[in-house]
Amino acid sequence: MTSSDKVKSTEQIFQDKLSRRREIAQLPVEEKYRMLIKLQSMVAAVDVQAGRERKRPWDEPYKALK
Repeated sequence: MTSSDKVKSTEQIFQDKLSRRREIAQLPVEEKYRMLIKLQSMVAAVDVQAGRERKRPWDEPYKALK
């Protein structure tokens, strides 16, 4: 397999993005919220490493969902 075989076309990338968005749209709200909290936590960790003020994720209401 050559490196050109591994490269996706722009069309394929957009099709994959569309498929993923449709998958996420079908998830329950609670799962979408968990995904949001995870992303916020990752951003908070990057902020700390970059020396920026840490923004706290919306984790308090999330704990109630567990």
